[in-house]
This record gives sequence, C-alpha cells and structure tokens, in this order.
Amino acid sequence: MPMPGLLQDPSTGIGPMILAYVSPDRNDLCMAASPDGATWSEIGPVTNGDSSVTQSSSTAPALCMFNNAYVMAYIANNGTNHLQVTRSADGQNWSVPAPVMGLRLTPVQFGKVPLSSKATPALAANWNGLILTFVADDGTDDLYTTSSRDGVHWSDVVPVTGLPRSATAPALTNNMLVAPV
Repeated sequence: MPMPGLLQDPSTGIGPMILAYVSPDRNDLCMAASPDGATWSEIGPVTNGDSSVTQSSSTAPALCMFNNAYVMAYIANNGTNHLQVTRSADGQNWSVPAPVMGLRLTPVQFGKVPLSSKATPALAANWNGLILTFVADDGTDDLYTTSSRDGVHWSDVVPVTGLPRSATAPALTNNMLVAPV
C-alpha cells in the first residue's frame, strides 16, 4: 500500500497536519486534516480544477508547501507513469495537473519530455524553489532530480550520483536526499 504524504505548518511546526493519500478502492488522491495527529477529518478528493474529475495515482503523492500553497507531485494513473504537479491554496480547490517536463537525453528522446517515475516521487521546497527527486522509469532504477523556481518550469534532469540505485521511493527532508537501499 502506498505511503501517504504528511505535512505540518513548516513555519511553526505546530497546527493542523495535512495528509495526502491514495484511496484504497479507486486510487483517488484524497486529503485529510488533523489538529493532533490522532483525530482525522476528510477534506475531500483532489479534483481537476473544476471538481469534475478526481485525480488518481497508483502510488502515494508527495506534498509540500511552496509560495503559500500546497504543492502535490504524483504519478499519473494512466499507464504512462508521468509525473504530475497540482497546487492548492486551501487544500480543497486544486489546479489542473501539469506534467513535469524536463530535459533528459536518451537515444530516442531529445528536448523537454514528460518525466516518468517508477516509484513515489520526493518533493521539497526551499528558499530557491521546489526540488523533485524520482526513480527513473526506464529500467535503470537510477535516481534523478529536477528543480523549479516557480513550480511550472522545471530544470534539466540531473542524475543523483554517489548513491546506489533505488527501486523504491526516495525521500527529501530539509533539502537532504534520503535514498533507500
């Protein structure tokens, strides 16, 4: 079962916790909130901007705060494994998901292409923007990272070197990469 993304107010470390998770019955992305970590209330599904379509993923989403908004990265549940990003100011009204586009040179792909991951991505924010780390969905299990200053335009993909390959999801915390071995 996918692990959920959990977020607490980064400026204070207190206040309500926000949980992003995948529903077990339909792979829908959902949100919940808790004042204490013990009692949870469902906020609702993550929908496509106009509330007509619920966004879904076969893996857990990654969640962080950036520019006073929630940012969620996840793998599209449509067979492509493309990385998607959506935003919300309140955790209830979400933007239409946008693919994470990055430059990744391969023998058959040149230029900016939708990036794909075989495992839950890791997402973090710092003073310089967003950092997204993922496991390549190309049979290599290589770790890659990309960044964005605005959450829309993504940098060229950079391989994470000096670490073993990873078939499971990486994690980012306080701008540090934690790679499962």
